[in-house]
Amino acid sequence: MATKQLDAAAENQKLQDFLASMPDFLEEFVDDAQQEGCTLNYSLASIEDLERYMEDNRELLAWKNQSDLSKWQRMYTWCYLGETFR
Repeated sequence: MATKQLDAAAENQKLQDFLASMPDFLEEFVDDAQQEGCTLNYSLASIEDLERYMEDNRELLAWKNQSDLSKWQRMYTWCYLGETFR
């Protein structure tokens, strides 16, 4: 199998675009979680609500679920967790 050569500048731009959009999609994620009764405010105490959100959405977040929605929701969850600890 041949390896694919990546364009470093293009990949860096993709990363910068992703990082720039993170506040917007995390705001939407937090709002959606709020509608499910989870208070996500980036405090360490909110990790318990994040855990409850994950338990309530177990099927959606499961690794075996390879839908695009599932992949995005897992990414939002990880980004929220990362931003909370950052």
